Amino acid sequence: MFHIYGLLIGFSVLILIWVSELLLLRGGKDKRLIGEAVSFILFPALIGARLYHVIHLWEYYSSNLTAIWRIWEGGLAIWGAVIGGMIGIMLFSRKKARDVEERAVEIFLTLADVLAIVMPLAQSVGRMGNFFNEELYGRETDLPWGIVVSGREGVYHPLFAYE
Repeated sequence: MFHIYGLLIGFSVLILIWVSELLLLRGGKDKRLIGEAVSFILFPALIGARLYHVIHLWEYYSSNLTAIWRIWEGGLAIWGAVIGGMIGIMLFSRKKARDVEERAVEIFLTLADVLAIVMPLAQSVGRMGNFFNEELYGRETDLPWGIVVSGREGVYHPLFAYE
């Protein structure tokens, strides 16, 4: 089944790569650095996102252990993705430093600087998936930017957009 949320997450990763390449070029760095790093970043970010979500809702998952693995049912947390992604950047920086005889700390800081700028942009694109999933909404509101949620009366704050 096709999910718009997944499409938007994928699109946000492409935006992250593209804009990061532009910023690296502008800073006089090799734009290929981000492309090389992505494979080291995505897997730990995905694991971190799921782990953070499971820990946050441990009361539910402790009695439904098989649900921990059902990632297709939802349940990723951005802060876990950030933590996992940072671990991935550290691993990549160490490996890259051995290959190019540069200090790992310099590679890490270059990537961290670029991603600190680009991640909020990428996250805003991914967050629009919450609109299509009709999730992460707040209390009822009479404000003009309130959203309608299927199966509920009234209009609600779009918390995902505020974030």
